[in-house]
Amino acid sequence: MIWRKLTRRMRVSLLGCGRHKRFGCSISRLVFLAVVLIAVQIAIVSYQVVFWSKIRCDSPMECSKVIFFEPWESRKSNSLHLEAKSARFQELIQNQIGLKDDIKGEQEVVLDCGIKGRNDRNQNPNGSLNLHVWYGWCGYTTDDLRRDPNFPERPHTRTTLSEFKINRTFYSSWRGKRVFGYIHPPKTGNYKFFISSRDSSDLWLSTDDTPNNTRMIAYLGEASDQYGDNSNPGEYKKISSQQSQNISLIANKPYFIEMFYKKKGGEEHLQVAWTIPGSTKPEVIGSKYISRYLVESKGSATSERTKCINHGDPGLALRYNKHMLFQIADIRDDYFVTAKLLDHSEVNDVFKGCSYKPKYLPKHLKRQFQSQQIVRHSWVYPNDNTTMAKGNRDDEISIGNMIIPEKEAKSVASSFMRALKAKKGNKFQLNRIIQIEAKYDVDGGIRYLVELDLKQKGKGDATVRLSEYLYTSTGNVSSFCQPRGYQWKNGATIYMIVTVMNYGYWMKDLVKQLSRFYREGIDRNFYLIVVDFNSTDINIKNVLEKSDLKDRYQILWKPSPFWKTNGLNEAVELIKDSNSIVFTLDLHLHLPANIFDAIRKHTIQGKTVYTPKLIKLKCGYSKNYGQGGWDTFGYGLFGAYKSDWDRIGGMDEETFRHKWGGEDVDLVDRALIGQLDIERICLPKFYHMYHARDQDWYEDARL
Repeated sequence: MIWRKLTRRMRVSLLGCGRHKRFGCSISRLVFLAVVLIAVQIAIVSYQVVFWSKIRCDSPMECSKVIFFEPWESRKSNSLHLEAKSARFQELIQNQIGLKDDIKGEQEVVLDCGIKGRNDRNQNPNGSLNLHVWYGWCGYTTDDLRRDPNFPERPHTRTTLSEFKINRTFYSSWRGKRVFGYIHPPKTGNYKFFISSRDSSDLWLSTDDTPNNTRMIAYLGEASDQYGDNSNPGEYKKISSQQSQNISLIANKPYFIEMFYKKKGGEEHLQVAWTIPGSTKPEVIGSKYISRYLVESKGSATSERTKCINHGDPGLALRYNKHMLFQIADIRDDYFVTAKLLDHSEVNDVFKGCSYKPKYLPKHLKRQFQSQQIVRHSWVYPNDNTTMAKGNRDDEISIGNMIIPEKEAKSVASSFMRALKAKKGNKFQLNRIIQIEAKYDVDGGIRYLVELDLKQKGKGDATVRLSEYLYTSTGNVSSFCQPRGYQWKNGATIYMIVTVMNYGYWMKDLVKQLSRFYREGIDRNFYLIVVDFNSTDINIKNVLEKSDLKDRYQILWKPSPFWKTNGLNEAVELIKDSNSIVFTLDLHLHLPANIFDAIRKHTIQGKTVYTPKLIKLKCGYSKNYGQGGWDTFGYGLFGAYKSDWDRIGGMDEETFRHKWGGEDVDLVDRALIGQLDIERICLPKFYHMYHARDQDWYEDARL
């Protein structure tokens, strides 16, 4: 109504204009045009708001683009994504009205990894190089440094060098170093570079001022040699690889350069020299020709720039990546944690019950530690890729789990499904075999742990995990029975017990791992008991109170010298529920997410104890780059029901009083004498990290 009245008055006013009112008419026309333009703009904005609410754009810029540029974009390509079209719209606007600087903040900022991107407003970067240092990681080679979990993003020390040189110094601990920055050649011409170090090192030079264009130009220590190499200070010609080829450089142009260096311990030194055009004498690259890549101070510019040297730099890649067990994805990694377990009551009538006692269990042992020759290892199907390299030769391997023949495993699954169908009809359908474990007896009998992924009809075709023990006395899979007492308890509470005396870093690491499992809901039915023998490098209570385990721990303070057997026995006495599981832990471990599931299904009350095998990583290797061996004769990780622990008498405190070594095998001896079978199997992705034995008590207490 208001719009009609306004336009009618404007129309009358314009039609009534005469020559004597020419000026007034001009004003009226301008006002009319302005009103029309405003009305059109209001209509467009209103349409945008409605349209935007329907298409759910991420920004008004995208919605404007969709409204006005969609026809043009559609003709260009019907498969363009919204982000691409939005970028096209911004480009068009920039070209038309010159708003490039105004909307720059809405675009992703491209990081300048060259020298122009260096933030040097507060400090003078010239005359020095960046030096990052990592401590405590074993190994002789630069690849050992690259395998350090803290490399390259978390150095322990950040400092600088005033020349490309580290003088002779003696250190007792392992260390790795990364020196990086710019060189500024004084002349145009051919340069030759030289390196000298103790132990291994390699030198990388970029074709420009960015890290992502580097290439290795000299090195000391062959990549495949795990013990590296070394040279004396200033000795540049011990082997030919210490010298680069002639490299053409332009005067005063900055070139990114970096050196990686690894020392196991003892005396160290490092030099990088060059020959300037017109000279044949190698000279250490001095402060006149170097500058830092990072001006390391507080601020976002520095932290952003570290991305340039920590991602995409060719020097970060392993020089030798053979003979290692890499983390291979496996459905079992997550399945045992996330799959819904089928209740035993659903299938307890599928097979008849039968008595079962392994024939290899001895009534007594003839000598101490004889259990190591009696324990039988389980076989698995399908292949869990647990065989791994122990060294850099093809014949240096550590055998993992033995593999059940495929025909046998599939026959077991088929036999189970036939029996299940006979009892339950078509209620369950086999999706796939998750895992089958077999324990072969001396008389031909076989005990299986069958784990299948089933589709359960009538419940939205939901999938469930079946996990049941079966036994055949003849080895014939068509004559299965269900061994009495072999039903594992998914709801059993687990008490994890660890004895500590210092090694605060590793105690924090263990708490961090267990906290993550609890926080993420991987398992919440466990408790941690810490037996602390006068630790001085960590406030254990403070660490636990600040963790997700703050209401799931107990500390047993022991003022005596380290007495592991006594500490573990007293910790078990604190547990009141005899139907809960005790699991003795160690430090220096990386725990797989399915550790709790593995403990529960292999620890059967009155029948079995569980001692999983783990990978003992070699010096300089990590879980991401694994080389080492399965700890076949170590039984320090021991799971048993509290009732069974008490029945066999726990650990021998008198024989193993203030010494350690052998007390774990002695406990296995006791379990066998108590007619408890030892469940022994390689647990994938379960690692013991190589660590410095830098606590005097640790070595002094070894038997």
